[in-house]
Amino acid sequence: MNSPDRNRITSTARATVILTLLIFGPLQDDVGKALDAYAKARGITLILDASQVEGILFALETIDITRAFIAEYNSKNPATAASATPK
Repeated sequence: MNSPDRNRITSTARATVILTLLIFGPLQDDVGKALDAYAKARGITLILDASQVEGILFALETIDITRAFIAEYNSKNPATAASATPK
């Protein structure tokens, strides 16, 4: 790969990272704050993102708060509900 191609790929990668931070950063902050409030209100002391933590082999569905959290978040943020309805 010649230098102009490498520079173009590097520039595109940087632009992608910047756009991702600009677009998803505020949403991630908002969801993070809502999740923190959700956990505190229910006495939850630990929340794991199973997609990010290796080694979780089994967990009962009764401890999975994903659907309940999404439903509550969507009810409090109706503008985002259309694109984030739990399945």
